[in-house]
Amino acid sequence: MNVQSPQLINLLGTLSILRDDDLHFLWLPLAHSFGKVLTTATMAAGMPTAVDGAVERIVDNLGELRPSIVAGAPRIFEKIHGWIVAGVRESGRVSEKIFAWADRDHGPMTAWLADRLVHAKLRAKVGGRIRYFISGSAPLAPEIAEFFARARLPILEGYGLTESSAATFVNRPGSVKIGTVGPPVPGTQVRIVADG
Repeated sequence: MNVQSPQLINLLGTLSILRDDDLHFLWLPLAHSFGKVLTTATMAAGMPTAVDGAVERIVDNLGELRPSIVAGAPRIFEKIHGWIVAGVRESGRVSEKIFAWADRDHGPMTAWLADRLVHAKLRAKVGGRIRYFISGSAPLAPEIAEFFARARLPILEGYGLTESSAATFVNRPGSVKIGTVGPPVPGTQVRIVADG
């Protein structure tokens, strides 16, 4: 499928995942089939992609590049989470307690306060424009997905195989179900065998 393919452009519109005003920060190797599919899809959507493989710079690069979409393997989101937790620990006991309190489910009023005290700062630290992350190539730990969801940084988990052009299933913006890889990509036929 070439990047100007009407089928690819239609698929991107159907999934509501990429827009021409997005900036994609790719964290999958370009030799990886999903990395290639994402690069092709971003070209078809008319949006730029930034690529960097230095794990130690990921959070700084997020703040500098201000991407709206970040794709990567679960280990990348684990690294970001680990960096955040380490920073909170360095900030002292009071910050740790506030962070632990904010990292729980709350009612509407306390969720607003948790957002003001913790989550808004986290969103700003990763550039302030993230619409969602995309995770693939391995299962994402539910606690990592829940952490980012509470901060209004949803992770769209997906599943695919090289043999199926990498993307077979993916959660959609606004309808993420943590612990699943989402519904099939339009045009994909799937079935579950009798033994599950």
